[in-house]
Amino acid sequence: MDYEPEIYRLIPFFYPSSLLTPPDPASTAARLAQDLQAKPLTAPALAGELPVFLLHTATTNPAHTDYAISCTILLVNTPSLPLSNNWDSSHPNATFAEMFIVALAEDVDNAIRGPINDSRGDTYVGASLLGARLRNLGILDTPQIVGSLAEGLAFPDEILYHYQGDNAEIALIGSCLQLLGGASSLVQQQPWRFTKDKILTALDGFKSSENDILLQFTKAHIQKVPLVDLNSDEIVDGLKAAGWQFRSEMPLELECLYLNITQSQVSDTYIKIQESSIGCLASTQTSFDEGPEVDVER
Repeated sequence: MDYEPEIYRLIPFFYPSSLLTPPDPASTAARLAQDLQAKPLTAPALAGELPVFLLHTATTNPAHTDYAISCTILLVNTPSLPLSNNWDSSHPNATFAEMFIVALAEDVDNAIRGPINDSRGDTYVGASLLGARLRNLGILDTPQIVGSLAEGLAFPDEILYHYQGDNAEIALIGSCLQLLGGASSLVQQQPWRFTKDKILTALDGFKSSENDILLQFTKAHIQKVPLVDLNSDEIVDGLKAAGWQFRSEMPLELECLYLNITQSQVSDTYIKIQESSIGCLASTQTSFDEGPEVDVER
């Protein structure tokens, strides 16, 4: 399996010493901002690379999703980031925030858009978690993300693809993760579409032995008063404690990559390596502060 080269370029910024011990989000954002200010012409490229990295993190290391988002929020809101005239000829002096939000919405929507199939099931699940956390933090909320939630719950008036078998399981997993990480705003802001009773009735309609733990965990969460969304670390921790794990995990050679290269070596060079057969590294559960909730310019 090949990984996108953007992942290997950005790894040293987000994990300068070890994949197991990410630093404070502020220091990561500062490193990214310093590199961007030194190379202002790379702004459009970085704005497009960050959504790829966020989706990769949510897919392969879901516990760190909020960490990666927090770093990105801090970067996007860094004063005096370079403007870009080489992004869109009809939009001179584009801000980094504008370029990032456009790329983020496109990448997340593409990853979560139906119909789904098992060959990209892990990416769909990762996009569901990422979309939920982005919605909770006020960064991104698209009709495509919310529509996939309703589709996965098999709301009778919103079914488009009539998923069956493994595809229905994937859609259900994605919807459960969206509910765990970002249901509160939907319940509050779209009560005609997402009432607690309607959500619980939909969840009760699934008879999934494979994902019953996830179902029960999600139902218990939705019944809480007040309903408070879980961050990515709390989701992964809670599900693992209950006996359910994400099936996508972090390849060990990414950790090996850190032991042999430095940030300067990969800052200008894209590195691609093949996944080895030596096994996978399970997601870690390290608690991170989410960082400030901010309004990113759309």
